[in-house]
Amino acid sequence: MIRLTQNDITFRYRVAGVALHEGRVLLQESPDDHVWALPGGHAETGENATATLVREMQEELGASVQVNRLLWVVENLFSHAGIRQHELGLYFLMDLGAEVERLYPGPVIADEDGVPMRVAWHPLSTLETLELYPEFLRRGLQALPESIIHIVT
Repeated sequence: MIRLTQNDITFRYRVAGVALHEGRVLLQESPDDHVWALPGGHAETGENATATLVREMQEELGASVQVNRLLWVVENLFSHAGIRQHELGLYFLMDLGAEVERLYPGPVIADEDGVPMRVAWHPLSTLETLELYPEFLRRGLQALPESIIHIVT
């Protein structure tokens, strides 16, 4: 995992995927704080972004995915558990293909490094009521951008 801590700030490089099906988006719940995020994970040194997303979906969901286009480049600055974070995130539209039948409607218990993680489909119409991070996703997932957008949160 690409991670660097300097001056009390931890930098991470994360790649996530947007999977849509029947007006719903696939989200994963963090096992330690019960917030929702797009499925994905941290890149390894020397690994390109699409390879990271394919690997993470295979490891966590046992799913083969097709990575489509880049939607957002996100510089996410936040604190978690008292630690300041600077996360660079690449968010791709992805296609689960036939895997959607196995995962829908869910929830499914996935594995993240030996820790159970809940994965479920959430209606796009109810994202405003969900504890979803980064927060721009509540509205951003309602209408995907036609071209890549850079966001700083």
